[in-house]
Amino acid sequence: MKSKQEDSPDSQRPKSAMAASSRAVSRQISGSNGAALDRNGTVGSKLDGGSVSMPPSDEKETKAVMARRSSIIRDPSERRNRIKKTVSFTSNPNSRKIITVADCIAYMIAGCRMVKVRSNSRQYWRTFTLDPDKSAVRWTPTSKKPDQAKVLISSMKEVLIGKKTDVFRGRDASECLEECCFSIVYGDQGETLDLMAKDADETNAWVTGLMSLMGAADLIETMFHGHPDERNGWLTSCFRRKIAMSTITKEHHLSDEQVVELISELCPTFSSQKIRHRLKESLWKSSGGESPRAITQVDEELFLELYKEVTTRPEIYHLLIRHSNKEYMTTEDLVSFLEVEQGMVDVSHKYAATVIEEFEPGEPARTNNHLHIEGLTRFLISDTCDIFDMEQRTVCQDMNQPLSHYFIASSHNTYLVEDQLKGPSSVEGYVQALANGARFVEIDLWDGDNNDPVVYHGHTLTSKLPFRRVMEAVKAYAFERSPYPLILSIEMHCSMQQQAVVVELLHECLGPFLWQAPSDGEPGQDLPSPETLRNKILILGRKLPPSKSRTVEDSGEITEEDESAESLKFRNHQRTGSIKKIRLSKGFSDLVSCQYYRFQSFQKSRSQVNEPSVENIPETMALKLAHSAIDDFVRFTERNLVRVYPSGMRIDSSNFSPQEVWCCGCQIAALNYQSVGMMMDLNNARFAQNGNCGYVLKPLALLDPTVMLNASRNRIPTSKPKTLCIKVISAVNLPKPNGAATKGDVIDPFVKIDIFGVSTDCAGSRTKTVANNNDPVFDETIEFHLTAMELAILRFLVLDDDCIGDDFIGQYSISVPCVQTGYRHIRLKSLYGRDIPNCYLFVHVAITDKRGGGKAIRGGSPGFLIQRRQKHLDDLKPVGDKALDDLIKGVLSKVKDVQVMQELLDRAIITFKEELGETPSAPIKLCVEEMFARLSSNDSSQHCTVETHGIFPEIKLNASDMSQQGSRKLVDLFNQMIGCCRSMMEDAEHSVEIMVSTRKALLDRFHDLGNMATSPSYRKKPKVSEQLSQDISLVETQIDNNQRFLLSCQEFIKSICDVVNSAPGALHFV
Repeated sequence: MKSKQEDSPDSQRPKSAMAASSRAVSRQISGSNGAALDRNGTVGSKLDGGSVSMPPSDEKETKAVMARRSSIIRDPSERRNRIKKTVSFTSNPNSRKIITVADCIAYMIAGCRMVKVRSNSRQYWRTFTLDPDKSAVRWTPTSKKPDQAKVLISSMKEVLIGKKTDVFRGRDASECLEECCFSIVYGDQGETLDLMAKDADETNAWVTGLMSLMGAADLIETMFHGHPDERNGWLTSCFRRKIAMSTITKEHHLSDEQVVELISELCPTFSSQKIRHRLKESLWKSSGGESPRAITQVDEELFLELYKEVTTRPEIYHLLIRHSNKEYMTTEDLVSFLEVEQGMVDVSHKYAATVIEEFEPGEPARTNNHLHIEGLTRFLISDTCDIFDMEQRTVCQDMNQPLSHYFIASSHNTYLVEDQLKGPSSVEGYVQALANGARFVEIDLWDGDNNDPVVYHGHTLTSKLPFRRVMEAVKAYAFERSPYPLILSIEMHCSMQQQAVVVELLHECLGPFLWQAPSDGEPGQDLPSPETLRNKILILGRKLPPSKSRTVEDSGEITEEDESAESLKFRNHQRTGSIKKIRLSKGFSDLVSCQYYRFQSFQKSRSQVNEPSVENIPETMALKLAHSAIDDFVRFTERNLVRVYPSGMRIDSSNFSPQEVWCCGCQIAALNYQSVGMMMDLNNARFAQNGNCGYVLKPLALLDPTVMLNASRNRIPTSKPKTLCIKVISAVNLPKPNGAATKGDVIDPFVKIDIFGVSTDCAGSRTKTVANNNDPVFDETIEFHLTAMELAILRFLVLDDDCIGDDFIGQYSISVPCVQTGYRHIRLKSLYGRDIPNCYLFVHVAITDKRGGGKAIRGGSPGFLIQRRQKHLDDLKPVGDKALDDLIKGVLSKVKDVQVMQELLDRAIITFKEELGETPSAPIKLCVEEMFARLSSNDSSQHCTVETHGIFPEIKLNASDMSQQGSRKLVDLFNQMIGCCRSMMEDAEHSVEIMVSTRKALLDRFHDLGNMATSPSYRKKPKVSEQLSQDISLVETQIDNNQRFLLSCQEFIKSICDVVNSAPGALHFV
């Protein structure tokens, strides 16, 4: 059965560079990965995942088979079999990790098959080997003389990782993966040997070995002869110290349990259980196949071997060698690494020495200012190298702007800790929300027994909570997490008598903290800033209207705002009836410093607001405005506070997506903090920045009235487009999923990465699945193109691949502006947002400026725009209405038709260019000029007629003699290319018409969601509004993509017409 990642349970759960320029180039996207070498010379990608055998050498030339985009190029002689899920933790005991340069050199001498990439389209597998004397790299078979089919180590200038040369750039991006490619630059003329390995493991072994041979030949000799070094000296001293402290050990030996204890002390990130398992594997191999229990005493030499085998992470070891050409970093190497890879500026040698002093455990290495593999590993998992920017861990934004300029962390029905219908009410809800940084909490007040007001969800079976206890909790925790203002939203349903008790308790518990709006404030005046309201509490509620006679009155009537009644109406399928009035005391009204209103329209809301206020908008209405009137919505939120609250249908306390309303500028997205899941992960990511103070400054595009998101939401004018490139290298200490069906600890993990932002930025991708491994190595690169980086949130989700359903392992969400570039460890979090002990993802992050709107998959082709920003079309799902579902199916069909046409157009363009002898990346204008030059050179232009059909040119060759056959083929390919472009534009125009009508139907139904909820088909789907909103966003994205594609095609045809119109005069135009 196929694995269903889309059914993930996670979706259901409630100033100087110190390095030489050439070295800097080679390290730009240097990935890391471990390979495994067994006794037969085969390579495996990791210890716990078995081994992948090398293909046998074949003297016959075998043409390389181009792999799918999502797979690694393999030798055609191999067959990839799915590894069956087992319950055993241990791996193949015959496999051994490549953990030293000597292992890499030995692997290179044994030889392997790789693709020798050439500038033409033909590629062949070759067997590459390193001479035993380590003087040259050779390959066979070859048409050259044996002495010529080699590259001397002494002639090598540098090794480039990835597709850095013109040979690679001229090839189709789908032919090979970035992590499988590397180039050797050699000779005085800068010649290149461009190679494509089977996988990233081979690439790492060869690159590490070559760089070591080029820069540290004397060190290699030292390692091969086993001379002692600082690392061995430190480990030996630790071993002997452990013996001296023990009273039960045999002389010069430790028991296997003592070895486990010692390794745990030296490497605290490894659990004792994992060390014990790996030690058992290593003992099995060192015993020659005997039972592991037969060896109970470990001597010094065996300990050194076991320690390195168990603890060395090959991906970090390869990284160390590449940046130092030796097994340790000096201060110069570390400065170069921090500036080139980690993006730090003006790093001093003193700082580098401080890093070594803090993280290097070995005393001899610290004395010599050397950073070994243990020190580098500790440094990379420290807070300094965390993916989250350390500057954002404190308040770092301007806090003197009006409240409406900030996103505010907000809780919905804070007192509830379970569902909205019959769950308990608890003070713990306020404690947890405030501890998590919430600056907006809600209180629903009702009459209680013995004149004691209570807090509970009215008209439901939820338990009742004394108001006094809530006030005591707020007083104790209000400013424990953040000093910035706390907004108490009080929905008043009490009688006049108990309102007096409420006022008394507010004065008693919160008196010094309560803020009152100045009485002399001017209408339309900006709201105060968070800094001005520091350590203040604002009461949000209903106020009595102004009255000249109010001085003698103690109460008045207001319209009752009862959000809890909405869920009651939903359950009873009722419509809103007559407006209910309640009496409000003047004492409570005077304490209200910020009034809330129920949103009706932008025009009416602007006319009624003359003081600090909050507009309450239900989720369904907010999402409709986000899709249909985003410009007005953004403009409205510049000066007005807007609160969006969950639909009454969400009686299970599920949450809507806050990202959609944040992109419209809404400050207050009220979420149920008691419900874990993706929506709360996004909320935590948004407010983790700026010191988790609960206030995050909105980006300029949502603040400046002259800079606005346009209606199609496809770009922000002030935001420069960026490319976010993430290389997922490995994971460490992944736990078994809670509730997994398998009994063992083994898992088949993969990583899913999603971007949440404006609609055109939303995208997602996943890595391959690594079978039977808790410490998997992925080595896969994923790119995202962002037009509004300031609003984007990046989410890493690790799942266990299972044919029944993918189990949640861990996740991490982060706002993109907080992402640090370079090599970073990500601390994965559990289902409940807590850090999983010693569980990390190891990634490399790069953020670069990007020109234009999309990534061209083939140069010169306009088809790239249809590929751009396609967020999982599989997410476009039915909503339970036959008419709407048929429309959605029609959209899916048209999108797929356009994609097929795009592929045909791309193929036609490439074929035309190849006939001219040009590369796929050659500009189309130059290719057409070359075509006319050829037609003129053989007098074919005298027989050519150019006809125009609208904007589309067509060339007809009237000659029939055989001498013009070459020209005829060229002209036919040109006409075929134009015909494909014409058909595709017509198809795209028709697709846009269908999508626009579908979008209108979805919006109309979304607006009438209250009526939809009463039908039987929708009662079974309480989250229908979410799917409708998501479908609308996806359809809008496809409309935007198709419209941009049409513009791209028009420019493509125009550039061709410009050449045709300036063609030789011998051409006859019709």
